[in-house]
Amino acid sequence: MTMLHHWLYASSSRLVGQDCEVQVQHIVNVSKRRNAECAVTGALLYSGEHFVQFIEGPPNSIAQIRMSISQDSRHSHVVTLADGESPERNFEGWALAYNGRSQFVGKAITKALKHFDESRDRGRSELLRLIKGFA
Repeated sequence: MTMLHHWLYASSSRLVGQDCEVQVQHIVNVSKRRNAECAVTGALLYSGEHFVQFIEGPPNSIAQIRMSISQDSRHSHVVTLADGESPERNFEGWALAYNGRSQFVGKAITKALKHFDESRDRGRSELLRLIKGFA
């Protein structure tokens, strides 16, 4: 049985201007192709201010994607919220679930990140619940 690894992170978005949605859609399209090639599944939330993403797959693939995101100029303040082994996939069949920007998601991310600063377990649980509910 192949070991699965997961990574949940949040970052501040450096995207500005009217074409933010176009830029995010480009990120999603490239990520879906790359994730499918690397046997990675997951979900992405974007609020306009923050990205929150959960990815899962082979440890080497997760490490490569993590390095890529950490060096991507469209992200700043990349914070790991959860990282470790997974017994099974949470996003089977989703190379990358994404449904666009929304005020609801933005408020939920801001609230969860505030809770993460106060209590890592509570904030992490809220973000995982939000991402899983979304997908």
